[in-house]
Amino acid sequence: MISSLYLRSDSTSAPLRIAVLADDESLIAPFAAVLRHIQASNFCAVVTVVKHLKSASGQTRARLPLMRAKAMLVDRTRRSSLLFSLYSRWDARRSARMATTFERIRWRPLLPDVPVMDVAPLTSSYVHRFREGDIKALRALDLDVILRFGFNILRGDILQCARYGVWSYHHGDNEYYRGGPALMWELIEAAPLSGACLQVLNERLDDGLVLAKTLSPTLIGFSRIANQISPYRGAEPLVIWKLHQLHTEGWEAVKRASLPNVLYRGKQTIYRTPGNRVMLKFLTRESRRVIVRSLSGKHIHRQWQIAIRPIAPGVPWENTWTRFRWIAAPGGHLFADPFLFERQGRTWLFVEDYLTACGKGVISCCEVLPDGRLGEWRRVLEQPYHLSFPHIFERAGVVYMLPETAAAGFVELYRAVDFPLKWDRDDTIMNDAARDTVQYLAEDGTQYFFSTLKESDEAQGQLFLFTADGLTKPWRVHSASPVTLDARYSRNGGALTHINNQLYRISQDSVPSYGSRLHFHKVTSLTPTSYAESLAGTCEPDRTQGFCGTHSYSRSSQWEAIDGLKLTAHAAT
Repeated sequence: MISSLYLRSDSTSAPLRIAVLADDESLIAPFAAVLRHIQASNFCAVVTVVKHLKSASGQTRARLPLMRAKAMLVDRTRRSSLLFSLYSRWDARRSARMATTFERIRWRPLLPDVPVMDVAPLTSSYVHRFREGDIKALRALDLDVILRFGFNILRGDILQCARYGVWSYHHGDNEYYRGGPALMWELIEAAPLSGACLQVLNERLDDGLVLAKTLSPTLIGFSRIANQISPYRGAEPLVIWKLHQLHTEGWEAVKRASLPNVLYRGKQTIYRTPGNRVMLKFLTRESRRVIVRSLSGKHIHRQWQIAIRPIAPGVPWENTWTRFRWIAAPGGHLFADPFLFERQGRTWLFVEDYLTACGKGVISCCEVLPDGRLGEWRRVLEQPYHLSFPHIFERAGVVYMLPETAAAGFVELYRAVDFPLKWDRDDTIMNDAARDTVQYLAEDGTQYFFSTLKESDEAQGQLFLFTADGLTKPWRVHSASPVTLDARYSRNGGALTHINNQLYRISQDSVPSYGSRLHFHKVTSLTPTSYAESLAGTCEPDRTQGFCGTHSYSRSSQWEAIDGLKLTAHAAT
């Protein structure tokens, strides 16, 4: 889990004092997880919970659904959103996954000794202001941060009650979606990305200082709840990450690392509950899509292939598909994740060999002969769990493989004992389900690891950079981590590669779905204390040949290899 990387601080600064705003006795699971992170840390603590004291009239409305229905019929504004209200109830009933991500968890057992302050705010429309006495009581607590997990839009002195402000999640990409409902308009507008950010509130709605932001692929379809899961889960570690940075580096460092102000590009100034006409259009569109797919009577299968060519002049993204020769895998096999490796004047091609009969990947390889023909394919590594991404490299005359073993829940390093056919497990170098790990040894001897981590299975992956004193030595989180929280760039698509004397990191794009395209990032700084990269080029799949994805690239001194995805339709059985 990402949050576990930020539970310990070596700073001698005083522990951070935190207040939590809550609407009632429970919080949704992602917010409760933040409280667990804080309680497990050694550098911050919740010193009070500010609970919203609801009015009696609000409780009455909750108990009398007939009164709510009558009020909706006579209230034009509520009547205009009737279809969205009905849709939301239907979505909640049909979304079984809501039971975990949006489960309500009582916070008192998580904070058993923390005092509670009941507050009845001054209310105007959707805005809450705290009374003078409550402001005075909060200021007396000498708070560093207030976390907003309840109440409505906050205005007034409450925004300055803590030394570093009120921190709040906004579930939506604030560059395109301000207002709400959270992560609904992304479905209506078929946006490719659905975001979540942690911001410091100010007097303007969703316009505060953005401390961090994560971006996930929008899960196009009927369900708003299904689309909310990855952004909510992916944003869980943002609070403990930024609290850790605040404690270890100070507020100025947190501000420097915040996202720059950008021009708001949303189609609406502030998004509000969609009206009946908008909802009818959305539901009709999605219904039509489901009906067309059902009437086709076919299942779609994903088929990965690999290709090889002599190295083309220039850079890969400028002559993407010319002269590539596609390699047919044997029946019952799919090839992906090609890695080229040169040893003693010979070139070898390693791949993920997916066995369709058992739904598991193994590692296979063959020799690339001087004329480009391929030798016999041989299976070289198999485990009870899925293997892929066979990152091969040499160190002091010893050949190693760092395959993806996320299905086993750890990162394993293998050593060749009879290259290329026999490998022994050398070490477990990280106890986490990290994905597509890439190592790089710098000229100064620093060992780097780039790896994609998730907070949970439902969350979008985030790219982390680690350093170590040696190949099997403990990993340390690099100060530039996480490198990116954007689903388009956060998963490696091959080893760090020199092209025309320039070092590139290759990433695979997961938008709109896994393995959509490749990006090449020019590495402009890589030291034990800094990392920087810039997007240099993008490799789209060869759609003229029926490919819809590509997610791995490799090169040797003479050859380039790449993979491609085709979708094939088969009659349902």
